[in-house]
Amino acid sequence: MSAEVGNPFLKPYATAFAMPPFADVRLEHYQPAFAVGMAEGEAEIARIAGQSEAATFANTIDALEAGGETLRRVSAVFFNLSGTDTTPEMQAIEREIVPKLTGYRMRLYQNEALWARVDALMRDKDTLALSGEQVEVLKRYHRAFVKSGARLDAA
Repeated sequence: MSAEVGNPFLKPYATAFAMPPFADVRLEHYQPAFAVGMAEGEAEIARIAGQSEAATFANTIDALEAGGETLRRVSAVFFNLSGTDTTPEMQAIEREIVPKLTGYRMRLYQNEALWARVDALMRDKDTLALSGEQVEVLKRYHRAFVKSGARLDAA
């Protein structure tokens, strides 16, 4: 049976308080769920970055915040368990997954079109009637892009 069939990370949790269904989680579920989550995230990032409409907080930052649900679900469970109740098998998965997640995050923060949208919002933040919380979220995204090299010359 494919690890994607019956993979608890690939569907909304049908448990009390939307808690992860730990009894259903198997080691073989993690890698396929990470792969699906990153693929979904790449598609979401491409959609946000490729919009023809001018950047707004809603169509850029809110969209980024709302995306990545599968990746959030699998990451939360995996990294909590690997940090508190690890096994050699979990460590092997972690050694394989962490470089892939790092590449995924770098592709996000080095996406020039997405950076242009975030940077435009940051430049205009004082005229956008953003709440204090929205300004802080925007600053965090902007800082993450800058720290990842968004302002560096391509050379």
